[in-house]
Amino acid sequence: MRSVTLATLVLLTGHFVHAQDGASRAELYRSESYLSEGWKPFVGLSSGFMSNGGRHEVQGLPTALKALGSYYTENAQWVFDVGGGLQHQFMSAGRNSTLPLLEASARYQVGQGWQLGPIMNTYLADSDRYGSANTNFTSFVGAAANKDFLWEGQLLRAGANIMTDLDIRDEQVLVVMANLQMSFGGGPETSEPLTLEDEPAPAEHLIRQAQATLPEQKPLARFAIQSSELSAPDRAYLRRVASLLKNNASQFRSITLVGHTDPTGPERLNERLSVARAQSVKRYLEQQGVPASKLVVTGRAARELVSQAELSPNRRVEIKFTSGVPTHLDNALRSLE
Repeated sequence: MRSVTLATLVLLTGHFVHAQDGASRAELYRSESYLSEGWKPFVGLSSGFMSNGGRHEVQGLPTALKALGSYYTENAQWVFDVGGGLQHQFMSAGRNSTLPLLEASARYQVGQGWQLGPIMNTYLADSDRYGSANTNFTSFVGAAANKDFLWEGQLLRAGANIMTDLDIRDEQVLVVMANLQMSFGGGPETSEPLTLEDEPAPAEHLIRQAQATLPEQKPLARFAIQSSELSAPDRAYLRRVASLLKNNASQFRSITLVGHTDPTGPERLNERLSVARAQSVKRYLEQQGVPASKLVVTGRAARELVSQAELSPNRRVEIKFTSGVPTHLDNALRSLE
C-alpha cells in the first residue's frame, strides 16, 4: 500500500510539471516571482494531522516552527528549500513529544506564484517514538504545493503538503500539513514620499536640466512576439538607465517594472509572458549594479495597449516610480537616449 501511495504522489507531481513544460515555450511559464535568483531566508509555522499508524498509536496534531533557506533559480523556474526546526505533537495515546526535524523540498513554479514538487521531512527521534526501522530517525516523503504572495509589502508563502512514512515498521502513516512562511531581509521595500529636506544631492553629471514639459516616457525594452529576451539595443539603453538609477539610488524607495504584451494569444499566457519580460529587465538592471531591493516586477498582459493598429509597440516593459521621486530624476530618466 505504501509503495502505491508513493508512486501516485511522484507520478502526479511529475505529470503536472511535464504538462506545464510541454504546453508552450518554457519562458511563457516563468511564474510571477517577487524574489530574484539566489538564497533567501524564511521562517514559518506548520500544523496538521498525522494518521494512527495502527499499533504504533502515533495519531495526533503535529505543529512545527521552522527556519528555511530557499534558493530561487534563474528565471524563477525552481525553488529549493533546506532547513529544519522543532516539532511538537499532541498524540491521541497521550505520548506527546517535542523533537527536531529536517526538511528538504524542490518545487517547480507553475505560474502566478504557485509552486509544486516533492518534499521530505525527517524526525530526529528514537525508533520507539514512531516504530521506525531506523534507530534515531523517521522519514516522510510526499508532495507540496505553495504560493508566494505579497501582503502589506511583506513576502509571504502559504501552502500544504501530504506525506507518507518511509520506515515505520509494518504500517502506513500519513501526514497532512498546512504552512505559512515569511521571508525577511529580501522583500521589496515599501515606499514613502520624500520631502525636499530629505532629498540627497543628485549626481549632477547624470541629470539634465528639468524641462517645463516632461517628454513622454520611453519603454525600457521592446520584445519579439512570444519572447522575453532583451535585444542588443535594449541592453545598451538599459545600461544608461542602470547608471542613472544606481548613482541616484538613495533618492527613491523602489520602482516597479511593468511588463506588457500584445492582445494576441490566451490571457493566461499573456499574464505570464508580461511578468517574464519585466523579470528580464530586472535581472539585467541588477547585473549592472541597481540594488535588487529597489526593483519590483509586475505584469499587465494586454490590459494597457498603446496601439490598436500595430501589435509590436504593445510588447514592452515600462518603469513606474512607486512614489517620492524628485522631478529632476524623473525628467532625467525620460530624457535618456
